[in-house]
Amino acid sequence: MKTIFFAYPGQPTDLIETIRKAADLLNKNPEYSVFRWEQLDSAGVVIWNDVRKRILESDVFACDLTYLNDNVLFELGYAIARRKEIWISMDPDANPRSPRIYKSLGLGTIHYITQTNFQDLARGIERAAKNTHYLLDDFLTTETAGRPSILYLTVQPGTTASINLAEYLSGNAPPVPLVLDDPAEMKQPLAWYVNNLRKGLGTVIHLKRNDIDANAEFNAKYALIAGMAVGLDVATLMLAHSPYHTRVDFDELLKVHGTADEAIFHVAPWLDEIKGRYHQRSVPTLKSRTANFLRTIDMGEYVAEYEEDRLENYFVETAEYLQALMGNQTLFVGRKGTGKTANLIRIETELLKDRRNEVIPIRPVAYEVDGVLKVLSMFSARSERGFFVESIWKLLLMTEMARVLDDSIGKKSPAIWTDAEMQLVRFVEENQSWVTPDFAVRIGTALQTIARSRAQDDSRLLVSEALHTNLFPKLRAVLGQLLTDKARVVILMDNLDKSWGRSADLPALSEFFMGLLEVSQNLSRDLSRTTPRYNRINISLVVFVRNDIFKYIHVHAPERDKLSYAQISWTPNLLWDVVESRIQSSSSSDVLIDGIFPATVRGRNFRDYIIQRIIPRPRDILYFCIYCVRVAVNQRHGTVSEDDVLEAERQYSLHVLDSVLVDNGIPRTELEALLYEFAGSRRVCTYDELLPLVERTNPSADPETIINHLIEITFLGIEVSEGDFRFGQVDAPDEVTMRLAGRYAREAGVRRFKINAPFCAYLEIRDDE
Repeated sequence: MKTIFFAYPGQPTDLIETIRKAADLLNKNPEYSVFRWEQLDSAGVVIWNDVRKRILESDVFACDLTYLNDNVLFELGYAIARRKEIWISMDPDANPRSPRIYKSLGLGTIHYITQTNFQDLARGIERAAKNTHYLLDDFLTTETAGRPSILYLTVQPGTTASINLAEYLSGNAPPVPLVLDDPAEMKQPLAWYVNNLRKGLGTVIHLKRNDIDANAEFNAKYALIAGMAVGLDVATLMLAHSPYHTRVDFDELLKVHGTADEAIFHVAPWLDEIKGRYHQRSVPTLKSRTANFLRTIDMGEYVAEYEEDRLENYFVETAEYLQALMGNQTLFVGRKGTGKTANLIRIETELLKDRRNEVIPIRPVAYEVDGVLKVLSMFSARSERGFFVESIWKLLLMTEMARVLDDSIGKKSPAIWTDAEMQLVRFVEENQSWVTPDFAVRIGTALQTIARSRAQDDSRLLVSEALHTNLFPKLRAVLGQLLTDKARVVILMDNLDKSWGRSADLPALSEFFMGLLEVSQNLSRDLSRTTPRYNRINISLVVFVRNDIFKYIHVHAPERDKLSYAQISWTPNLLWDVVESRIQSSSSSDVLIDGIFPATVRGRNFRDYIIQRIIPRPRDILYFCIYCVRVAVNQRHGTVSEDDVLEAERQYSLHVLDSVLVDNGIPRTELEALLYEFAGSRRVCTYDELLPLVERTNPSADPETIINHLIEITFLGIEVSEGDFRFGQVDAPDEVTMRLAGRYAREAGVRRFKINAPFCAYLEIRDDE
């Protein structure tokens, strides 16, 4: 007999009636025993302990997800983590949005029972009962344990509370590693959460206010992950922006806050307790009941931020990395996933091997950009804006140097401090408001100071006196004494563009960033001089920036020819080096790609096939190959088969589709609806064939604008000569490509487009070539 616990929302009544009658029908069969949550004896209030007890005692957790309900999803996550059989039902006729929402929760690869009445539901459950399957096994990737960590699930778009909390955790979590899950950076599959939670000391899960319908999907997914965390016995703290109407199941875990300080107030004691367990906790290894050779292959994470402690074992050097390491180039440009952060981490590690070097990493988790825009809008004259931008960046860079050095000195006994070190400590104590706060806080302080002074007469003079006359000279002298004997002082900057979404204010933000590039050159030149007053500092800056932000910088740069930069790019051979190094690092024997993956896929060489189906970035090829292994493990295969690759391609294709929905210039719901209009279509289409798709999903929009956006996000390629379609791959096509396409369209009398290969598998695009 299979014992089944059935969870579902408390409304609408027709859904409840369907489930009740289906349960009654199944209970007539001695093979089933269905218990509904309404049958709990809790005096009218469902208590989580009673629900948990029923889940643990049951063989199967069944639930209906026709309508979103945070309690049901929390219980589903808990049941998955406790390795229960999972049966999910849904009535798409009652709620046509439910299948899309189901996918957005990360459940799109999990089969659900379609029901329109109690008989459908009962028959669907009987079919599901014929196969015993545990979702937890699908989510476990390898048997390799990692370092215990703290996982923070933040909100997007970032709020003041989430930004400040991310900075707080980043600065106060050490020695415990912090893993930040940022929806703006990447949409992670559920397997990623399971494998990070199982090696975690704790997780902080940040919910949005729930009086707004638009936040429902976001909160529902986080409720699901919270249930997984509790099921995996991970210390869990849930925060929610006020107003938030509590959910019974996780009421004891939840703290509702109004301000950022309140959020940190709730986290601080929790974090202290977690850090106290750091050296006591061993990471459990969760195993499926069936293990094979592939489970020993651990290719790690496909996001560099989560691989800092292992990156040295399998980092692949490129020409851009060597340029940055030697200090031959300041600015490095690349799209998400091209290795900017990996390069920064590796450069820092390599430089610090020589004790004569000093490295100042600047990687703010996030920061508010509204203050930047507010201050810049106060000045109409470009020269005035330039002066204040220069002042901000000079202040931030030099005080960050002081803060990092002060932290380093503080780890030593005062008895062995040198005179130069004592002077720096004294300077920091006297100027704490400018030095000791986190980078994001100092940006805010600088902006507030400038905004206040702008309201007064001679504001330029006031700021100049406060910063250039008083603070900078003293700090310059102290830093010169402390760093003059260093072989190299290198400032590494990343994530400064992380909080910048696509908006009409990007030109202003680009001007702010352009100020950094100008200051970096001036500061390096000024500090490298020896004068009677100041000692020489051999300093250089390395700045990593996203492609889309750089485009705006480039457009607004007054002298483009002087804007020197290196584009981070990857050849097929380098991409396969990334995979090969990961595999070899994870295995004690000499395992090669050819020994794990099939020789061919659909008649083509395996390596060529993968390169043709991905966006050429390390993150993408790792994601694809990790999923190939995961699918093969779940199928109990000894090596990856061709069918495993094709299924992994479908998963990767869904991942790419989700990734372009994050941080784009069109509302997510509109773009998502448009992309799904392409499902089942031919891969090559004309402009006239595109128009009906655009008009059905957004009749009021300019079709040309929408199509250009599809090209920009690399969903569509454009024809530049007969049968030759060009894709931006990791960015919008360059101007030459667009001109060639326009000329060919005029000559041929037709504009044709082609859907990019990474999107085809999930949308089941027909390739007629």
